[in-house]
Amino acid sequence: MGTAFRRLSLIVGLSSALVVASVSPALADPPPPRAVVDGAPGWTAGAAVVGDVPAEQTQHLTVALNLRDEAGAEALAAAVSDPGDAGYRSFVSAADWRARFAPTDQTVQSVSAWLTSQGFSIGTVPANHRFIPITGTTAQVQAAFGTSVKNFDHDGRTTAAPASALTAPASVAGLIAGVSGLDESAVVRPDHLVG
Repeated sequence: MGTAFRRLSLIVGLSSALVVASVSPALADPPPPRAVVDGAPGWTAGAAVVGDVPAEQTQHLTVALNLRDEAGAEALAAAVSDPGDAGYRSFVSAADWRARFAPTDQTVQSVSAWLTSQGFSIGTVPANHRFIPITGTTAQVQAAFGTSVKNFDHDGRTTAAPASALTAPASVAGLIAGVSGLDESAVVRPDHLVG
């Protein structure tokens, strides 16, 4: 009876361990919610994929940040440009513009901290805080922004671009206006050289 009881205890113990192991992934913390920070280029919808961009390929990107008061900046630009407006040609200094509209130091720090946590190297952020230059690999870009970077046949050329929208955690997504540098079709290349 002692041996049968030990076998039954062992079977019950192993069964319980298997149940816990199979349920554990469901009990793990869900990933944080994500939001779109930039769409895939429209031309990719009709282009044929010709391959993956190598995971280890270096990517130099620019993460643009949202203005603090975009509506106010647009209103100021319209006022200083409209001869019928009392604010016509009443330009503001760069320092005043930064103080009123530029992304804050906290915004730059928050987005930079997330980008660094994803393995990117951060370049020099300009005084106006409008963008953060970053460098990383294709694999880091794909993991951080939840997309895949593919080579497409675009107008007879092999052109790299994201195959889907770029996303970021909701905690920083609202601070990001967009990401440039992944769509190679946006890079101007001369068809010929004169010289």
